[in-house]
Amino acid sequence: MNVPRRRHDFLDPGSDAEVRRLSAMLRDLRPLEGERVSDAEEAVASMASRDEGEEVRRMRRELLRVVAGREASPLLAHIDAEDLRVALFSSVWERGQPTGMVGDDLFSGDPQSLFASIANRFAIDAANVAEALFADTPGERLLVLPKGESPVVAQSAARAINLERLRQRLRRAVRLVLEIPAATDGDVSYVPLLWGAKRLGLMYDAEVLRSSVFLDVAGPYALFGKTTMYGNRLFEFAMLALRHAGRAWKLTCELLLKEGAGQSTMTTLRLDASMRTLFDGGDSGESHPVRSGDEEAFQKYFARIQTPWRLAYEGALILLDGHGRRVPMIPDFVARSADSPDEVFVEIVGFWRRDYLARKIDKVARFGDRRLLLIVNSKLALAREAIRSLETDRVKVFFYDGREELKLAAEAVAKELEGGVHGDRR
Repeated sequence: MNVPRRRHDFLDPGSDAEVRRLSAMLRDLRPLEGERVSDAEEAVASMASRDEGEEVRRMRRELLRVVAGREASPLLAHIDAEDLRVALFSSVWERGQPTGMVGDDLFSGDPQSLFASIANRFAIDAANVAEALFADTPGERLLVLPKGESPVVAQSAARAINLERLRQRLRRAVRLVLEIPAATDGDVSYVPLLWGAKRLGLMYDAEVLRSSVFLDVAGPYALFGKTTMYGNRLFEFAMLALRHAGRAWKLTCELLLKEGAGQSTMTTLRLDASMRTLFDGGDSGESHPVRSGDEEAFQKYFARIQTPWRLAYEGALILLDGHGRRVPMIPDFVARSADSPDEVFVEIVGFWRRDYLARKIDKVARFGDRRLLLIVNSKLALAREAIRSLETDRVKVFFYDGREELKLAAEAVAKELEGGVHGDRR
């Protein structure tokens, strides 16, 4: 497969020509304010003259999407459309209607009776149900353009378009590699980025090599499920890097792009701190801690146990040495007690790929005299013996089959921490 190097075209908010062009496009959209976005898209398509190039037509479409307001139909002032959709599918299920109804024509059969039952649940007019069901989707939103000085609005629009272009590219990422200095630049450290990758639930490996830290993050197209959600989290991580106060980081993204006739090609996108102004000012949302369901369940069960030990999430950063490499690691939890000077690290291994497991085993082997409790999903029995071989006086392994069994694992961990008999670890 050929691997061409493409130019990833981002707009320049500092370009007077770019700002003037976007300002003119915004003026064209003003008469459409208050219309549904889907209707406005049709009107924008008709604005395009035949002599306009594809780049201009594309920019018009992107501009409409990124500046459109989030105001939904007035029908949803008091009712959430998602709740209506849940009620719709519940009603279909309760009626025992054939599964074929939930297909090309969801409302086949007796739609009015179905809408009436949904309307009764929410005490609204049945005539409005069909319209309200999808009134929160992008095409149904009302076009509400931003207010302010034209050049400022145009610059913000350019950055918003760049952010959306970046998001779309990262949804097709195979791999992302961040290189950042290991030594702090003033008060700036790489550690928040490492923690950010963990909080976002990304599959990553990290290594300190010479004077730099490398974070090698799997993209959605390197996983079994090519999920949009994971791609969005990868985009959030890229935004953490773009907003990082350091001046010497580099981000290399390997992307798999679709071509015509079902063909795909690999390409590389490179970002660095000097490109921050192309994106800064866009609102990608704050990054909140994202934990796996198993981590959440384990912490919940452990908190109910009467024990002097407490769990801290992301409570430590450890640099592991071995084989001439230094590998940063953030355990899922750190257990601490006022009655003990020890810190005990707790790691939940609930999702495996073979290479991920190999790296995990390698990290544990470097733990030295630190105490580590591994809580491992036993469904992938192929690795049971490999994990068992790690057990020492300071490394203990607990297996669980399902999330409900994490309650037993939490009890066993509490006993281990208190120095008692941890019982059968399965």
